[in-house]
Amino acid sequence: MTDPDCDGMICSDMLQTFAIDEFIRYPQYDKMRKSGDIALIRLNRKAVFTEYVIPICLPSLETLSRNYLERKFIVAGWGATEIGEFLINTTWHALDERNAADPNEEISSEVKQWLRVPVVNNSRCAETLHVTMDETFMCAGTVEGEATCIGDSGGPLMMHESVIHYRPGEQWVVVAIVQGGTWICGTKGFPGLYTRVEPYIHWILDNIRP
Repeated sequence: MTDPDCDGMICSDMLQTFAIDEFIRYPQYDKMRKSGDIALIRLNRKAVFTEYVIPICLPSLETLSRNYLERKFIVAGWGATEIGEFLINTTWHALDERNAADPNEEISSEVKQWLRVPVVNNSRCAETLHVTMDETFMCAGTVEGEATCIGDSGGPLMMHESVIHYRPGEQWVVVAIVQGGTWICGTKGFPGLYTRVEPYIHWILDNIRP
């Protein structure tokens, strides 16, 4: 990989690197239930916005009132694209921790991937994944071979639409955050688990600053 990263004559922007200035974990995070699985990271400096580096918006009140069921959203990340035999009996979160602890493990993709996934009914999802869910969770993705995987946790589930009335065109809006899913990624009929952004908007707004 080069800096800038190029595919023939098409190149991405120059690499921007940052340190973490502040990490804010949701105070009611429940590790056992995986509820409140959301946090804020403040960078040590401002990012330079480009064609490839742009901010993502929080959902508007109009957006929050919509029914997302069966709608397809886009999810993106650098997670694994293949699952080896050694992963089958290991939990998703344990593998994320393993990958973070040992960067030499070839788990994550070197290329950012994206995918359209349909939202799944929470009751059906809870029954399929054998988890307890409330309105702070969301599930998406049931097509075989098309799902988030190890290394995607923390990434956005997003849509593209106009949410800022004074700004022409559509913006990216974060609907939920990748949390986990089945141990064998991309299993037909088994959706991925997400943390909805909506229930935490007031907490987010109370904790962000210029």
